[in-house]
Amino acid sequence: MSRRFESCWGWLLVAVCAPLLASAAPAAPPPLAPSPAAPVSADRSAQRAQFLLAYAAAKLGGSAWRTLASGLADYPLYPYLEAAALSHDLAHADGKAVEAYIARYPGLIPARDLRRDYLHRLAGAAQWDDFRRLYRPDLGLALACRDLQARLATGQTLDFARDYSTLWKADDWPAACKPALEWARDHQLLTRQRLWQRVERLASEGSASAIEDTARWMRTTDAAVAKRIALARRSPMTALRHASGWKSDAHTRLAVALALQRLARQDEQAAQRNWDKLQPRFTFTPTQNHAIQAAIALYAA
Repeated sequence: MSRRFESCWGWLLVAVCAPLLASAAPAAPPPLAPSPAAPVSADRSAQRAQFLLAYAAAKLGGSAWRTLASGLADYPLYPYLEAAALSHDLAHADGKAVEAYIARYPGLIPARDLRRDYLHRLAGAAQWDDFRRLYRPDLGLALACRDLQARLATGQTLDFARDYSTLWKADDWPAACKPALEWARDHQLLTRQRLWQRVERLASEGSASAIEDTARWMRTTDAAVAKRIALARRSPMTALRHASGWKSDAHTRLAVALALQRLARQDEQAAQRNWDKLQPRFTFTPTQNHAIQAAIALYAA
C-alpha cells in the first residue's frame, strides 16, 4: 500500500472515529419529544463502525471487504474501500478494474492516487500506449518525465521550448527524467547556454544537489566550474579555502561571490577576511561587489 493511502487511512480514522468518540461522552438529558434526526444519526454511527471494519479488510487486498461492506453503498466514503483494495493489489491487479475505478470516480483523491501509482507500474513495464491514454499533466515531475519517455517510445519528437519547460524550471530532477534528458543531450537540446542559465538560476534560488545534477550534463571543464558553485552553496568556507587556486572566470567569480555572501550569514568576520584576501584576485562585477559588502555589513550590524 502506498504512503498516500496510509495517510488517507489516518484521515479516515479522524473523520470516522471522532463521531464515535463523541457519542461515548455523557449524554444530555433526552428531549421531551423524540428528535426526527436521531434514527439517521444512529444509522450513520453503525455505518461508521461497519466502514472501519471493511476498510481494515480492504487494506489487505482481495475482495473480502465486499462482504463486510454490505449495505454501505450509500455511505459517503464507500469508494475508498475499493481504492484501498486495488492499491494493495496494484502489482498484479486487473488493469481494467483499475481503469474502471478511475473512470467512475475521476474527482476523488483515491482515484488520483491510484492513477499515479498505476502509471508508475505501466512505465516500469514499458506499456507506453496504456500510459499515454491514462496520463494527466498534474501528477508530478517524475510522471511528466515518464510521459516524455512514452512519447519518444511511441514515435514522437520532442521540442525543448514546448516539452522541457517544466523539467527545466524544476530544482531537482527525479531519476525518471534521465531517459528524456539523455534524448535531449543526444539531439543537441542541452546547449551550453541553457545549462549555464539553469546553473545561474540555481545558484541564487536552488540547491547544491540540483546544481550538481545539472553539471552531469555539461562538458568536463564546465562541470568542474559548476561544481564550485554547488560547493559555495553547500560549504562556503570550504569553497573559499580553495578559491585562491581558481582561475578568475565569470562563473568562478559567481562561485566566490556566492560563498562570501553565504559565509557572511555564519561568520561575518571570516567573510571580511576572505573578501580582503580574494578581492584583488577576482574582478567582481559592481553588482557582486555591492552584494558581498552589503551581506558583510548586514550580518556585522
